[in-house]
Amino acid sequence: MKKIFLILGMLIPFYASSALACPNGTTALSTTIEKLPACLVKGTYLNSQIALGSGFSYVLEGDVRIGGDNENSSTLIINPGVTVYGSPASFLVISRGSKIMAQGSAQQPIVFTALERNNPVPGSWGGIVITGNARINNCKGTQASCDNAIEGVQTNAPQFGGNNDDDNSGVLSYVRSEYAGFTIAPDSELNAITFYAVGRGTQVDHIQAYKGADDGIEVFGGTVNLKYVASIDNDDDGFDWDMGWTGSAQFVYIELANATEADPNGIEADNLKSPMNSMPRSNPNLSNFTVYAKAGNNKILNGIQLRRGTGAKFYNTLVKGAFKNCINIDDDETFINGGTAQGNLVEQKG
Repeated sequence: MKKIFLILGMLIPFYASSALACPNGTTALSTTIEKLPACLVKGTYLNSQIALGSGFSYVLEGDVRIGGDNENSSTLIINPGVTVYGSPASFLVISRGSKIMAQGSAQQPIVFTALERNNPVPGSWGGIVITGNARINNCKGTQASCDNAIEGVQTNAPQFGGNNDDDNSGVLSYVRSEYAGFTIAPDSELNAITFYAVGRGTQVDHIQAYKGADDGIEVFGGTVNLKYVASIDNDDDGFDWDMGWTGSAQFVYIELANATEADPNGIEADNLKSPMNSMPRSNPNLSNFTVYAKAGNNKILNGIQLRRGTGAKFYNTLVKGAFKNCINIDDDETFINGGTAQGNLVEQKG
C-alpha cells in the first residue's frame, strides 16, 4: 500500500490536488500566496453558504456580494486564521438579509489585506461593507423599508435601511482590514470597514482598521454596538458616524499619523447634512475612548468633531497629541440638541 500511495503522489501534481479542494463557490488559482494554494472569490452568491476554511489563501476579485437585497439570503463563513486578499478595486458586500460569520481569535485573527504584498499602500483594495435593515434618518424613495444607496459604488449600489433595529448581520470578531479604501470615483471612496443600518443583533468586537485610504470605521445609522476597536493610521477620520446611529462603542483606540486627506479628525460625527434635525438622531453611547495624534502632520484637525445636529454621550474619553483642537462643535442644531457636560473635560498636549 505504501508503494502505491507514493506512485499516485508522484503522478498527481500538488496544484491539481489543491484545485479539487478549494471550497464550494470558489475557484482554484494556479498559484500560491504565503505558501498556501489560492482560491478566487468572485461574483454574487445567492441562496448559498460559502465557507472559507483554513489551509488556503483567498482572493477577492471585483464586486463580491453575499446574498441579494433582502432576498436569496446567503451566509459567508470565515474560519479563524484565514487571510483574504483584495485585488485592486475589489470589495466585499454583505447584503441586507444575509450574514457574515467571521469569528477569529487573538491567536488566529481573520485578516483582509491587499493582494499586492511587496508594497501595499492605502487604497490597494476596497474594503468590507455590511448593510442591514435597521433605522436610518435619510430614507430615499417610497418603499416602507426606507432604502438608501451606499457610498463608493456606482453600479447597482447596494441598498441599506429599514425598521428592524434588532437586525442581525452575523459576527465580526477578531478581524483586521488593512490597506483598504480604493477610490471608485473622485470623492467616492470606500472605508476599511463600513456599517450601513446594521442592527444591534450583530456581534462586532475586536476589529481593527489599519492604513486605509479614507475613514477607518464608519457607521451610517442603525443600532450596531461595537466593542474593542482599533483604528490606526488611516488617511482620513479614525471613526465616523452619520444618518442616525444610536448604538454604542466602547474600548476604542484611534491613532492618526500620516493622514493625507484634506480634513482628518480622530472622530467626525454627523446626524445628517440636511435637514440636520432628522430623526432618529445620531446619539451613540461612547465609553473608554483614546484618541491620539502623532506630531508632525499639520493636516490633522480635531480630536472630536461634532456637527450637523449629532448628539453623543461620552464617558471616560481621552484626547491626546497633536490635534489643533481637542473638541470642535459646529452648527446650531448640534448645540441646541446637546446636553450638559458633567465632570471635567481635560485636554492633554504632547
